[in-house]
Order: sequence, then structure tokens, then C-alpha cells
Amino acid sequence: MLGANQHSTDNNFGELRAASISGRVFNDNNDDGQVNPEETGIPDVEVVLTGSDDLGNPVNVTATTDKDGKYRFDGLRPGTYTVTEPVQPPGTVNGATTAGTVDGQTVGQATDRTTLPSAISNIVLREGGSSIDNNFGEISDSADIRVSKSADKARFTVNNAAGYVLQVRNGGQRATQGEYVVHDYLPGGLTLAAAPSGDGWNCTGAAGDSRLSCTSSRVLAPGASAPDVTVQVRVSAEAASTGAVSNVVMAEGGGETPAHAPTPEERDNFFNHPDRLPVCESSGRHSACSQTTAVQLSASVSGTVWFERGSQTQILDDGDIRLPHWIVELVDPRTGAVEKRTTTASDGSYRFDDVIPGEQWNIRFRDPASGVIWAWPVTQETGGDSNAPCDTAAAIANGLTSTCRSSDGLTSQLEIVLAPGEHLPQQSLAVDPSGVVYDAVTREPVGGAVVTMTPVGVCAGYNPLTAVLNAAGGGYKVEGDSISMTVGSDGYYQFFFGPGAPARCEFELKVTPPGGYSFVSTLIPPQPDSLSPPGPVGSDYRVQPNARAPEGEIGDATRYYLTLFSGSGGAGVIHNHIPVDAMVAPGLVISKTGDRQIAEIGDTVQYTITVRQTAGGPLATVNIVDTLPRGFTYIEGTARSGGRALADPLGRPGPRLAFDLGRIEVGGQLALTYRVRVGVGAMQGDGINRAQAHGCSITGGCIDPVGLNPLPGSTPSNRAEYRVRVTGGVFTDEACVLGKVFVDCNNNHVQDREELGIPGVRLYFNDGTWLVSDSEGKYSYCGLPPNSHTLKVDPSTLPVGARLTTSSNRNLGDADSLFLDLKNGELHRADFVEGSCSNPVLEQVKARRTQGEVRAPESEPGQPQLRFESKPTRAPQQATDSANQRPIVEPRPNPPAASASPEVQP
Repeated sequence: MLGANQHSTDNNFGELRAASISGRVFNDNNDDGQVNPEETGIPDVEVVLTGSDDLGNPVNVTATTDKDGKYRFDGLRPGTYTVTEPVQPPGTVNGATTAGTVDGQTVGQATDRTTLPSAISNIVLREGGSSIDNNFGEISDSADIRVSKSADKARFTVNNAAGYVLQVRNGGQRATQGEYVVHDYLPGGLTLAAAPSGDGWNCTGAAGDSRLSCTSSRVLAPGASAPDVTVQVRVSAEAASTGAVSNVVMAEGGGETPAHAPTPEERDNFFNHPDRLPVCESSGRHSACSQTTAVQLSASVSGTVWFERGSQTQILDDGDIRLPHWIVELVDPRTGAVEKRTTTASDGSYRFDDVIPGEQWNIRFRDPASGVIWAWPVTQETGGDSNAPCDTAAAIANGLTSTCRSSDGLTSQLEIVLAPGEHLPQQSLAVDPSGVVYDAVTREPVGGAVVTMTPVGVCAGYNPLTAVLNAAGGGYKVEGDSISMTVGSDGYYQFFFGPGAPARCEFELKVTPPGGYSFVSTLIPPQPDSLSPPGPVGSDYRVQPNARAPEGEIGDATRYYLTLFSGSGGAGVIHNHIPVDAMVAPGLVISKTGDRQIAEIGDTVQYTITVRQTAGGPLATVNIVDTLPRGFTYIEGTARSGGRALADPLGRPGPRLAFDLGRIEVGGQLALTYRVRVGVGAMQGDGINRAQAHGCSITGGCIDPVGLNPLPGSTPSNRAEYRVRVTGGVFTDEACVLGKVFVDCNNNHVQDREELGIPGVRLYFNDGTWLVSDSEGKYSYCGLPPNSHTLKVDPSTLPVGARLTTSSNRNLGDADSLFLDLKNGELHRADFVEGSCSNPVLEQVKARRTQGEVRAPESEPGQPQLRFESKPTRAPQQATDSANQRPIVEPRPNPPAASASPEVQP
């Protein structure tokens, strides 16, 4: 208590930094006194600290080791202490006891192996000192079964093969005795693909099960491991719902004592709380542990194989022929192994499901007859650049989808990377052959012919295996400098040069025809000189305009070359069709064409049938038996031949018709034309008209007038076919979409008279089909099935600074998309509205409109905004243009001719 004017000072509290002692009780499997990575701690062992502190106070404290065998005494004053292990852990004998260190220096004295209880005495601690690694090594007097588990892949993929490897080892100091067992509990989404297996193991668990166990009696010496157990599993979509699966494993037995067997807590966690188990380690430190593996959805890829007959190359259109039975392979480029193989369906399509994403795959296409890998596949069926460079590494690193055509090595193929859960369409092949081997008379392909290409003279650096694309991929036969292939029933052959070929050499083509044919053709002789194709590297020179065998008269329409210059330094040669002569004359030859390939219900089609007699004698009568497609009917009075009307055929109106063309001389030709109407049911048929001629000198003709079957003794021709694709026309259930892309300056979502349409904007449907707005911003598309579709604007084709506003609430949450809910035969309106109406946008729209009709999308990605001098940026909306403009069309240098019509004023 202080009085007036009194002060109490220096009332201080002195504190000492606390000291500590720590260490571990552990299974010293190799008895070296050191805690090695694979050696485990012994839990629940009592350790007693005794001694006296710096104040002379006695100390007596007890601690219990944790699950890793560790103990620790904290809050100690300076003093001298002793740590004692009073009771030897069950199932062990005394091992090496090691004194710990303080600041890196050993402090204390440990008892030897023969002294029990084990103790470490004379541990001198200063203020704040820490004595660590005061360890008690114990030697197990039994086996100690430990387990580990590893996955065969860093990431599992749904519906793909996956597996685990179970590893069991003896971590004790004695050899195993009797049977030991390993249990495995698969998580949801994983089931066994087959019974587990391993050398010396007897396993239970069949395909479809989620639990398994394996037992073995093989004696394991201390530290030895048993042979691995292999577990193959199926991965379902359920496993991918959480992104990862945790698989638990537990091992026991082999004569180990209860102290080394799985604890009750480990058993409970194994069955009920797998997330509480430790992570499996390769060293096998645990009796029970868990292995967590990421899981991803699988991906898919599809495409089409077609023969190029349409109006656009490398784009699938109505004129192309879809090719069935072509072989498509999905190849692992790391091993060259074919992971998946399929054949194209009747419509030329194929699909690979359950493809592992995030890895590079190659897709290649094989001719079903020769086995040759066809070059130059495409990454888009509806347009696009298949020559874009590959960036596979970036796609893998970023988890994206990537596709490109790789033809820079020895193989021309597609190189793809898929993203989890995604489908990549339009990975396709457009068959545009080097040429077709065909019959010089019938103009039909000749299958079984062998086409050989050989250099003429010396071609420095030429090796067929490295010069010709896909030469090493199978199907080709290489002998010295010659390379050959056997054509299929379509007659296609292909020799395309890769970057490893010499820049330019002269080559010769030879054909070894099948029996009954001869080469070189005398009916259609080759060009006498060598072809030197014009064009840059990467382009194609077409000897003939069409990919199929020529049908025109002998001359320019059948021109071909047997010697040509080619290589990696110039254009490739395609459509070099080679004829062969039939050694036995075929007699009657028939061909058939039509005036259209596509027709609607209610249309008429005119067929033309041409019959030639190429050998033998004249025939008194030629009858044609013509089978119409379903829904086609003959129109009476339309049959004509040689400019004269013919009697209507027997069997009219169809489907089986019999025409009488009369007499034909050797070398003569007869032509028949007639019309049919496309009626109800035609859309359900194949649209193929089939005709065959029969010649004879039999009185009354060559055909049975009742059954319309040929009579014995008549001479048949080949069969001719012509296909018409039938559409519904106005009766179709397909829908149309039309609309505009326009600038909306008054925000009423309607295009007023003064508001401009935006040309050159590309729009995509959800299946990849795209279209471009015309010079007025209008677009339309028909032939859509009556269901829901999505239409989306390509923002890179909008004017710079454009901002779309919604025209409907049926969208994907943004203004540049619309849902199209189409009904049968509906004409659907879908507009896209640019709502900023800013001057820069208007100027760009006007600039586009001055270009005339749209030929391609207007794309300006990454470029600076267009600049115009017509008016300032802040001019009022719809302000007039400046008169200081360059003319859109330069005036002609000369005045018009005097004969030109003068301008008339109204």
C-alpha cells in the first residue's frame, strides 16, 4: 500500500523459455538404430520422464506414443532428465536405444540391448533447449504383413480399361508362417473387369464384383515382398461424378502377432471410413491404406468417307457418293498400335466412342480392297481449313479439343486431341483418287488391276517408302524403285508424294490387268508425251474434271498419261484415269443416265438409255427390261428412240417395264428416252432405276410378254443403274429458317426502313453447318429436321465494337444465340439485333455494303478498328456521310462508245 507521493518501481516478472524432450518408439526392422522410411512407429507405448530441474524440484511425467510411435515432453525447465521405456512393447524384443541431440550435439547416455527397461539418462537441458530423436528401437519377434497399392494410370477414363497393382511385403523380423490375405474394397463406379490374379495367389472376386480378397502361403523372409496382385477394373460414369475415386486395401496374417495386425480402428476405417486411412506408399508401411485416382469422362469422334463427285472439293454435298465398308483406325502414336478399328456404315459414317481424352490420337483411313491408307483426310465436312497447323501439345496442356491433318512425315492422317466428355465430328476422308482403272468399252471400273509407278531413268534420292505418302503403312508393294497397289472394285489407285520425295522426277505408270483384259488400250490410246502438271506445291492438277471414269467420246474427254513429271516440288496429279481393253468382246453394252439427280414429289424425270453392239453379228430385236424405283411411274406416250415415238412398254405404268427398240447392227447404237413421274412412296425407296438389254433374232422378241423375263437364247447386256435422290418438296416435313442481322438504332427490335442489315456475318448451327448473311444482312437455310436447333453468331465476323441485343427469350443466355423450335414444314423467323448503333459500327456496315454481294464471311479478328473520315465519332446517329469520299467505282478512262444509249431524263 502506497502513501501520498510514494512510487513502487521495478515490479518485474522474469520468464524462462521452456525446454522439451522428444523421440520415437519404432520397429527397427534392420536393427541399425536408425528410423528408415519403410520402418513404422509403435503406438500406445508408455514413456516416463524423471529427473530434477534447476530449482531442485523432482520431475516425474508419463506420455504415450501416438499412432506413428512419437512422444514429446514440453514445458520443461532447465535440468537433468532421464527418459525410460518401463514396459517392452508386446511382440518385440529390445533393440538399439539411441540418445538424442541438442543443437546437433548428442546429449545423454542410452542403455545397451541387454539392459531392461531401456532408458536414456543424463539429458542436460539449458533454458529453451530441445532434445530430439531420443529413440527406442524394437525388434519384432513375428512377421509383420504390410501392403501398398498403385494405379496403372494417373487418371482413369470412363468405359476404358483401368487397373491396380497390390503389393504385399513382410516388414517383420521373422519369416511368415501360414496363410496371409489381402482385402480390397472398390469404391462406387468401379467393378472388377475380371478375376484378380497373381503368381502364388488364390483370389476370389468375379467380373462385376466390387470386393475381392487374395490369399497366399508362400513364405516371405523378413523384408521380402510377395509377387504382385493385378486387379483389372471397369470404370462407369458414376466414378466420374466426383472427379476421383479412393480404393482401400488391407493385409493381415502370416503369423504376425496382434500387435502387428490391423488395429480395430484400421478395420473400421477400411469398411466404413476409407477417407481416414493413410495414403498408400510404395515402401509398404501400412496394414491398411487408400489409393486415390482422378477419373474423367471419355470422349468420342466421328466422320464420313465419301467419293468426290459434288460441286466442291473436300466438302460433303449432295453430289458426293458416301462409301461404305472403308476401314477407319484410331492409332496410338506412341506405340503405333491400333487402339480401335471400325468400318464405315452404308451412309459412309463411322464413330469411335469411349476415347481417352487428353492424349494424342491419329485417325487413318484404309481402302477396304487394297488396305492402302488414303491420304489427305479433312477436319471439316462443311468447310474450313484442313491445312491449319497442329498444336497438339497446347491442347493437351490446356485440356482442349484439337484436330489437324498431319502429312509432314511418312503418313498422311488426322492428329486429334479430345476434351473429357466432348464429341468431335467431321473427321473425314474425301476420296479423290490419282485415277481409276476402267473398261474402255463399258466405262466401268475394273477391279483387281495392279497399278505400278516406276521412275524413268535416274531419280536422285528417290525411295518409294519415304517418297510416297503412306507407302510404309501397308497395302502397297515395294520392289526396288517400283511401288504398286491392287485396285478394288471401284478401280481407285493412289500415289501421292510427301515432303521426303525428290522435287521433280519423271515416272511411268503401268497396269497389270486381271484376266480377260489387256494393257495398253488400243481403243483409247494414251497421250504420246509426258505430263508436266502446272501449279504450286500443295495444289492438284486434274487430268479429267471428274473423279470417276470418263463417259464422253474418245478424245479430250478420255485423255490420260502413262508418263508424267511429279514430286514434292510441284502440283499433284489426280483423275488420271487409265483404260484397259477387254480381250473378249462383251457384245451388248448398256448405259443409263437421267436429266436430274434430285427430284421432288410430283416432278418428272427423263431417263436416257443407250445400247451399243460392240461385237458379234447384228441382232433383229433389242428389248430393254427396266425396273423403276419405288413410287416412280411411267408417263404414257413419252417413249422415243432415234427421234421417233415408240409404243408404250409392256408392264406400264411400272415398276417393271419392257421396251422394244428394234434391230441393231454391229457397231451400232440405239438410244431410248422416256419420262416417269415421281409419286407417293418414292421417298421410301432407294431411287435407283435398273435396266438391262436383251438381244436376239427370235420372232416376237426376246422377252416373255407376261412375266417380262428374258427368253432362252437371248443375249444379255451388262446392268445399268441410275439413282435419283427424292425429296419431299412442298410435301416435306423439313423446316426452313430465315432471318436478318441488322442494326437497331431505336431499340424497338424491328428493322425499320432506315436501319441497315449487316453483310458477311457467319452463323453456326449446333451440328457445325454454317451460313453467311448476304449484302442486305439476310440469310436462309432449308432442309432442317423438325426438332430443336441452336443458331449462333460467330462474333469474329461482326463489325468491331458491335453489341448484340436479344430478339427473343429463347437463347443460350446471350444475345448471339437463338433456340429454334421447328415444326413440320415450318418457315421459322430468327433475327439477330445489333443494339449499339454506334458510328464506328455503322461505318463498318456501310463499308461492307459497298463491296457488293457477299462471297465470304467478313472477319476482322485482332485488327485495329476501321477508320473513316466521313464524320466525327460523336456525330449524331444516322448522320450523313461526308462528301470527301473516294468513289466506290473508279471512272472509266475512256468515254463510252457513241453507240451507247443516251441517258433519258424523266
